[in-house]
Amino acid sequence: MVELLKENFFQNLLTVLKGASSKCRALDERFPKEFYEPDPTHIYDSYVKFLRAKFDENPDIKIAEDIDSISISDKFASGDYQKHEDSVYRIYHDIKLVCSILIHYYSQGTRSYQMVDKFYKFAAELILRECYRVGAKLVGDFAADIDFKESDFSKTISNDFLKISQVYQLPVTETYHTQTKEGHLFSSVITRSVLDQRPKEVPYEECEIVKIIPQATSQPANRLGFVAANTSNVPDPTISPTEIMTSFLHPNWYPLPTTKWLEYGDYQSFAPSISEFKSVTDCSRKGDIWLEKVGYKSWLEIESKKRGAAEAEDKNVEDEKIKDEGIEDQKVEEANDSIGSDNQKKESNENDEEQNVATDEEQDTNEEGDEVIVTTEPAGPVNINLKNLYDWQPSHEIHDEDITAFEQGEQQRLLTEILLKLKACKSRRVKLNKISKPTSEEVSLYHRAQNILKEALLSKQIVTSPKLHEKHFPVLQTNYAGSVPVVKTISTRKKKSKKVMQ
Repeated sequence: MVELLKENFFQNLLTVLKGASSKCRALDERFPKEFYEPDPTHIYDSYVKFLRAKFDENPDIKIAEDIDSISISDKFASGDYQKHEDSVYRIYHDIKLVCSILIHYYSQGTRSYQMVDKFYKFAAELILRECYRVGAKLVGDFAADIDFKESDFSKTISNDFLKISQVYQLPVTETYHTQTKEGHLFSSVITRSVLDQRPKEVPYEECEIVKIIPQATSQPANRLGFVAANTSNVPDPTISPTEIMTSFLHPNWYPLPTTKWLEYGDYQSFAPSISEFKSVTDCSRKGDIWLEKVGYKSWLEIESKKRGAAEAEDKNVEDEKIKDEGIEDQKVEEANDSIGSDNQKKESNENDEEQNVATDEEQDTNEEGDEVIVTTEPAGPVNINLKNLYDWQPSHEIHDEDITAFEQGEQQRLLTEILLKLKACKSRRVKLNKISKPTSEEVSLYHRAQNILKEALLSKQIVTSPKLHEKHFPVLQTNYAGSVPVVKTISTRKKKSKKVMQ
């Protein structure tokens, strides 16, 4: 039964294709027998590469004589399609190849060009419809045998249907559009095939190619007489309105009330300073806007000035230090030079006076003369940054024990010990039944505990949630039944009347 259905499928397909190709003779067109491309999107490109490779091997080759060719009718007659697993796709492959060859042979817009393109569309849709009909019959017929549903022909139908349907598509219709005012009034639809890979050309320079978008059938089109703008103030009730919103004004175009400053004179000490009655924005929002627009910029300028002043001060301190070191080195060198010259003079005098003295005595005198004592001036004054001294606080003190605890991961134990010591100091102070300030030891322990807790929290990399601002702008306005009314200006200018001369 499967073989009978398969034979009828190809026989009926051949009969219909022969009748459809009677005017373009696509089934009798010959093409290389050995060419085959499994990807349906690259059939024509692969065919061009195939011919180029043949010409590279033999430049004098002739396609009609030197290459073994065959036609679609010959393949149907010899039963070549039925021998392959992708038999349906091979039929589509050969039809698309033959139509592509003929499309690039004929000129665009000619009758033969249009007949070949029409045959390709008809053949592709016919193959898809037949595959769907046979596949639905195989799957939907409950009386059919299981072997019949799971046969090789059933798999061929389903696989080739998916392969062809993913590639076949109809192109969007195109036309010529005149770009200038003076030009050709009418233009026709471009009869260009989807198989045509040649570059697009326009008949005139002032024309361009545009795509035609089909109109939706749900809404009927207006007549040509109603397309023009309506000059009357009263709209025509028979046609739909051409304006989305008539006389529309955005609420932000109106002057909106905001927060006002109040002046009470001598009563400012207890009276409110601002009034938010009938205001759209509050003070917190105004402060946020000021901080975003002005505050951050001012803060960055102040910080940059501070940073620049600190860098300049550090540079001056380093320059002075280098200068002082250079002066000290120069003084030391001068002292060494003077001492060396005195020693040389002394040695020369001793040599002149004691020429006959024994060698051991000369060595003793030389050793005594070699002892040199160098005295240098004390170093310059120590530079102390008064700003750091002024900004110092007890919480800035860090103990070595705290650093060691964090390195060894024992900050929790250290914090517990500090809190116990702080509790003991506080209990001793409270037992005296006197109101007294915390001792220096308590203050130091308190700041140590605070620093440890701060570092422990920061080490967890806690991310603060960003401040979310409301994007919608609240507007309190009166609700009207229609659109927002437009404030019309009333002219107070009097019209001049001409007096009639009698």
